[in-house]
Amino acid sequence: GGGGGGDDPLQFIGNLLGQVRCDTQTLVTIFAVALPLLLYIIGISIATVEPTEWALRENLITGKVNVNYTYEGGLYLIGFWNNFLKFPRQQVMIELSSNPRGSADPLQCRTGRDDMEETTGGQPLSLSIHFMYKIDRENVGKVYKRFGLKYHRRFMDFAMQAISDVAQKHTPYQFWGQREKVGLAMKAEVNDWLSRYGDARVTTFQLTRIGFHPKFERMIVDIQLQVQLYVTNEYRQQLVNVIKEIDVMESEAHAKILAINAWAWGNSSVIQANATNTGFNITQAAKARYYRDFADSLGISSKQLVKVCASSRRVLVVVHVVVERW
Repeated sequence: GGGGGGDDPLQFIGNLLGQVRCDTQTLVTIFAVALPLLLYIIGISIATVEPTEWALRENLITGKVNVNYTYEGGLYLIGFWNNFLKFPRQQVMIELSSNPRGSADPLQCRTGRDDMEETTGGQPLSLSIHFMYKIDRENVGKVYKRFGLKYHRRFMDFAMQAISDVAQKHTPYQFWGQREKVGLAMKAEVNDWLSRYGDARVTTFQLTRIGFHPKFERMIVDIQLQVQLYVTNEYRQQLVNVIKEIDVMESEAHAKILAINAWAWGNSSVIQANATNTGFNITQAAKARYYRDFADSLGISSKQLVKVCASSRRVLVVVHVVVERW
């Protein structure tokens, strides 16, 4: 009995250790299966939004979209039952042209009535345009509520309608004579349509090509050639007038030069005569003074000196030489 009593505790402990070993293996097996599953669930519950995107959260079970909060670029744990609906954060271009990569073909519309031809209803027009729009963060939910994810096509439709309206308000001449003004008017109208009906805004707009009917374009070219010819002839006439004016001015200047030369010659003659006369008077006065001084040095009077000089020409020459040297 004592031996049996001693074996029972050992057997109990052995059985217990076997059960624990069995439970540990079970736990390890469960953990080995559950951990990858947990990591997978966490992985599919994480979603990213690129720096160039906005995002709205959509519940995949109920189909509801939270339009009250817009996510910006980053990494988010939203649960595997949710999904992100992406919207562009950067500027998006719409191009209406013959470019294969463009959004659509050139816009076909008509101009307004030509002031010179009141009976016409405008000219057919083909416009190539590209512009860029942007959706701000606070308007992403509004855009989704209006259009869902088909906003890009609706924006393009709005722009085409706005451009057609502006085209009908301008005459054919304004499209080539006031192109910048027409482009600014179109940009303002497209921006008004997108901001009012699409909760977006236009950032850039460019009217890249204007195409009329070939016959009308030839007429435009002919008109412009006539205008250029008229302007050229007008400039040529102005050139002739300028040349004539230069000839007249040259003649007037030549006459003035002759008059100035004559006046200068006359004045110079008078000045020279006055200078000669003044010099002669000064010379004679100096000689008279020197003769008087010479007579005084000889102790005779001037009259006596004159008589002596008059009596002999040789004495006159000697006296003259002495006075000159003195």
